[in-house]
Amino acid sequence: MISTHLVSKHSLIIVFLLVLRFAIIEWCLITDQPEFSKHPMSRPVTEGSNVTLSCNASGNPVPTFSWTIDGSPVNTSVHPRISLSSDRKQLTVANVKRADRGPYQCVANNSIGTVNSSSATLDVQCNYSFTTYLFKVETTMGLVHCPLYNSTRM
Repeated sequence: MISTHLVSKHSLIIVFLLVLRFAIIEWCLITDQPEFSKHPMSRPVTEGSNVTLSCNASGNPVPTFSWTIDGSPVNTSVHPRISLSSDRKQLTVANVKRADRGPYQCVANNSIGTVNSSSATLDVQCNYSFTTYLFKVETTMGLVHCPLYNSTRM
């Protein structure tokens, strides 16, 4: 009777250890689709300057990143003023033009799913300069400076 009791106890311990082992393996295999912890932010930017948009997401497996402009994938061959960081979490637009307004979205992808960040729009502030040319008019009352015309560069 003692020997059967010991065998039974050992069997329970072995079963418990096997269940525990499979629970740990299952816990390690938990997968999650990407979830953004940092979205790119809309911002004002002066025409001709550079701007960088950033994002970050977690997931299991670890996600990979890409970007879209107005819903189309970013292609740095087509957009040579756009560059991506090595981990693709940052997008930089050099020498910003009015046509670069966006919207921009970061895309996080893993084997479980694909998630888009919130949209970010660049509010491109146009860089205008005004030059006023003056000419002199002499009157009996003295010298008066009058604007001749304005020259605007866009």
